[in-house]
Amino acid sequence: MEYKEKTYSDLTNLSPETESKKKHWLRDLNKGIDIQLPNVFQLFVRWMHSQDLPVVCNIERQIFPSPWQVEHFLYELENRNFNISIVGLIEKELVTYAVSYIVCDEIHISNLAVAPGFRRFRIGEAMLKISLQISREKNCKQAYLEVRKSNVAAISLYEKYGFKIVDVRKNYYQDEAEDALLMSRILDVEKIHGVV
Repeated sequence: MEYKEKTYSDLTNLSPETESKKKHWLRDLNKGIDIQLPNVFQLFVRWMHSQDLPVVCNIERQIFPSPWQVEHFLYELENRNFNISIVGLIEKELVTYAVSYIVCDEIHISNLAVAPGFRRFRIGEAMLKISLQISREKNCKQAYLEVRKSNVAAISLYEKYGFKIVDVRKNYYQDEAEDALLMSRILDVEKIHGVV
C-alpha cells in the first residue's frame, strides 16, 4: 500500500504553514499516514472503515464501562461530511481509534481510545494531535470534548494540549452516575503552536 510517511515532529509542529508547504492530512489519510512514534513503534493511521468495527468494539468493551455499540460507530461512518473517524495500526494490528465530528466551525472529539496493551506509548497523544490537525484543515476555530471526572490520565493529556474545563455535565454517564467534564480549547494559530 502506498502511504504518506510523517514523523512525530510533523505532529509536534502544528504551527501555521504557507500554502506551498501545507501538509494535507485529510488527503493523506486516504492512503494512510505512517508516523514514527518517539519509541520503537510506527503507527499507521487511516480512515476507519466498517470492517474495522469488530476490533474497535472489542477495544471499546475492554476500556469503557458504557461502551458504544456498533450502531454508534456505523452512524458516524455514514456521515462522512462532518465525521472524522480514524484508526491507528501497529504492525497491522488495530490498536487505537478516534471519532470526532464537525459542526460549523467546531470539532467535538467524542471517542478516543487506545487498546490496554498499548498505553503509555504516546499513541493517544498522536491520535489527538491528528484530530486537531484535521480540524484545522476543516477551518475549525474551537474544539470540545467530554471526559469522565475520574479519568485523571485523559484530563492530564487534554490539559497538556490546551484544553480547559469549562463546565460539568452532571450524571452524563448515567449507568455509573458519573459526571463529565466539558473541556474546550480555541484552535487559533498561537495556541496551536504554543501547546504542542
